Amino acid sequence: MTTYTVHLPPQGGASGELERARFVPERSSLLALVVPIVWLLWHRLWYALAVYLLIGGIASVLASWTQSPPIGLLATLPGLYLFLEGRQLLRGRLERQGWRFAGVVEADNAEEADLRYFSDRVENAAPQPAADRPAERNISGPAPLMHAGTKTGPLDDKAPSIGIFGQ
Repeated sequence: MTTYTVHLPPQGGASGELERARFVPERSSLLALVVPIVWLLWHRLWYALAVYLLIGGIASVLASWTQSPPIGLLATLPGLYLFLEGRQLLRGRLERQGWRFAGVVEADNAEEADLRYFSDRVENAAPQPAADRPAERNISGPAPLMHAGTKTGPLDDKAPSIGIFGQ
């Protein structure tokens, strides 16, 4: 399964913003490795295309001057970067254009990601009957502090932590 990030278009009062949602996969792009210029043009990444052409041109000139195979391999590095991080460049472009990050979905393809995202959204938006709603509690005062050895649930066996390494 592939993880997709969901991006909603900029708010402009358009009623069909959900129909225009973009699902960007979290995976490498083989097309960006094989034909990076076409991939950059297809996704309209103009600044990345300019940088790619600049680096590729410099590497080509260096390779022709020195006749060294390792220098010739430098020309493949921008394509390798696009293979690994091209989707992140696409997400950055969407963010700069005002698109909003809306969530993450796991699916086998973009159509399934669309179905999963919007089915979860519909289920969560449906109002619950009064009998199914949890009882509201009147909470006053600050939240209690948790100490390092405090268990937060039945399955926790160590202190809560944030990040990869925790405490």
